[in-house]
Amino acid sequence: MGLKILKFVFMAAAVLCTAVGGLLSILCIINQTQHNTAFQNIYFVQLNTTSLFSVNNATELAQSIGDQIQGDLANQLTQIIEKDNSQIQAAITQLEKQMKEISGVPDWYSVGLWNYCEGKADDYTNPTYCSKPSSKYYFNPVKMIENDLSDAANTQISLHLSDEAEYGLKISKGICYALRAMYILGFMFFVFTLASVLVSGCPFFGPLLVSVCCFFATVFTLVAACMAVAFYRVVISKLEEHLTMLNIPMVLGKKIFAYSFISAAAGIAALILFFIANLTTYSPV
Repeated sequence: MGLKILKFVFMAAAVLCTAVGGLLSILCIINQTQHNTAFQNIYFVQLNTTSLFSVNNATELAQSIGDQIQGDLANQLTQIIEKDNSQIQAAITQLEKQMKEISGVPDWYSVGLWNYCEGKADDYTNPTYCSKPSSKYYFNPVKMIENDLSDAANTQISLHLSDEAEYGLKISKGICYALRAMYILGFMFFVFTLASVLVSGCPFFGPLLVSVCCFFATVFTLVAACMAVAFYRVVISKLEEHLTMLNIPMVLGKKIFAYSFISAAAGIAALILFFIANLTTYSPV
């Protein structure tokens, strides 16, 4: 009788951990496709474009124009730089302000699994616009910024990166697709784990099915979390290295990575608890 109660306690705890893992996993999957209290600030990386052309060295800005940026906007910036006086930064700031008033260039972008959002500096929680969620979406900040700069300057603006950076952005497409697959598979196996608990009483096959499903749920979620951290850290480093003319501070999102690793940890805990619960079934007592 005592062992049955003990098994029930461990099974209940394992089911609870599995449910927590699945819930956090679905939050990571949905992230920016929904906007309410539960889904606020769930993003992989946020780009701050409040002062897009504010640089410490005006010479660096002058050297970069025409190389990394082309179009009418580049010509305007070149004229400002050529003034070579103490009002350069003020002129750049004024131009930037006019652009934002005319076209609504955002102060920040946040990147999710299916889309990106943008908003104003007075509210970093509620976006003013979000792109339509798409299974074909992948992280390409250059394209996002090009579109808004083009609208601002009323002409086509092209940001030119090195061949290495361009190749990295092409690779990011496959990595983003892989991330989506990992997160979805992790959530599916959490659901399969909960469903398999119903047959866990079957000798050998039941406990085995539960353990296998829980194992794959944990592995897929953990791989997705580690892959996302590594990928976005490298992307931030490379973009800051190659987009030297633009001032775009980037930070990793805290919530989505915390949810990802806690979900994986919950899966590991559930796997251990299921194992202990199954041991009581075969106790000789």
